Amino acid sequence: MGYGATMNEWPYHLLKPLSRKYRIIIFDNRGIGLSAGKDENFSIELFADDTAALMDYLGIEKAHVLGYSMGSAIAQELALNYPEKVSGLILYSTFASSDEMKNPAMRSFVSRIAVGGVSSKEVLSSLTTEKWVRENPDHRIYMPKSVGSKDPGVIMKQCRAALRWRGSLNRISCIEKKVLFIAGSDDKIIPPENSTHMAGMIKGSWVVQFKGGGHGLMYQMPEKMAETILCFLEIS
Repeated sequence: MGYGATMNEWPYHLLKPLSRKYRIIIFDNRGIGLSAGKDENFSIELFADDTAALMDYLGIEKAHVLGYSMGSAIAQELALNYPEKVSGLILYSTFASSDEMKNPAMRSFVSRIAVGGVSSKEVLSSLTTEKWVRENPDHRIYMPKSVGSKDPGVIMKQCRAALRWRGSLNRISCIEKKVLFIAGSDDKIIPPENSTHMAGMIKGSWVVQFKGGGHGLMYQMPEKMAETILCFLEIS
C-alpha cells in the first residue's frame, strides 16, 4: 500500500477481478492499520524485508507484486533485494528518487496526511481531479474506510523513510523481471512522466497511462486498471 494508507483502502472493484484469476494478498505496512512495530526506525528497505518475511511465513516462494506510490518504492526494493521472490512487477504511480517527495504538490499532500484530521473527501480530491469529484460527489462509494491505527507519528515516520530512501535510478536497470508501469495522466502528486522515464531503463517493460486518471486512479477506473494488469500478466 501507499503512504499513510491501510490495506482496507484497496478498492474492491480493483481486487475482485484480479481475484478471479489469482490469489490476492493485501497487508498493512508495519505500524499502521492492524500491523504492529511502530516503535522501530522505518525505511523503504525495512518495508521490503517485511514483505519478504511475510511471504516466507505464508509459504509463498514467488509472487506478482503490485506497489502503489510509496508501495511502489517498496516493490522496487523487493525486486532488487529478493529477485527470486518476484515473478512480475506492477509499479503504479511510481518514482525512483526521494527528490520526488520534495516537489510542492507531493510536499503538501504528505504534510496534510501526516498531521491527520484530513477527511476522506479531501484526500480523494487530492488523489483525483476536480472534474471527476464533481461528477462523483459521494466519496463513500469509491474510497473504502481505513481499518485500524493511523497514528500521525507513524505516518510521519513513513514520510521520513521515503525521504531517506536512496532511490533506484542507478539500480533499476538491474531488474530482470517483467514490469508494468501504470500512471494517471492527471496525477498531481507524482508526475506520470516518471513512469515513462523509468520504463526506458528496463528492457521489455510496459507503460500504460490512463487519460484523466489521478494519483487515485484505482478509485476512478478500477475495472480498467484490473483489466490492464490481467492483460499484462497473461501476455508478457
